[in-house]
Amino acid sequence: MDAWLPEIRAKDTVGTSLLVANTPVGKQYISLGESKETVTVENIGYEKLLSSQGKERLENKDLPVFIFFRKAVHKKIPEYDLNLPKPTIHNWIRGIIIQFNVIISGSKWPYWLVSLVSSFQRYSLKALGLKSF
Repeated sequence: MDAWLPEIRAKDTVGTSLLVANTPVGKQYISLGESKETVTVENIGYEKLLSSQGKERLENKDLPVFIFFRKAVHKKIPEYDLNLPKPTIHNWIRGIIIQFNVIISGSKWPYWLVSLVSSFQRYSLKALGLKSF
């Protein structure tokens, strides 16, 4: 993605892109490029990465819902220590519809559905201050 940070744009003469490595293979590719001096690597942190793409990304109320559903089906989500906005009922409904479409389009949808329901139950009970039975 393009680096729209003022401090980068002020000194940029050839174009700067931001890379995110979420896997060991991605990190290896970035390290390879750095060792061959074809790329310059500088860690700017996740919050700056998001802000470089626009304020609306940090204010996206769908993001906490997306993270909740990814964790509910045991997908690894990095912890970014961001203060995300509280989703509204509209964000939850949109998230449920999107997740439902993901579930039925996959081959493992019965597992996802059971996992999602049990995770939602645990989350609901915890939010209400009740213990699981």
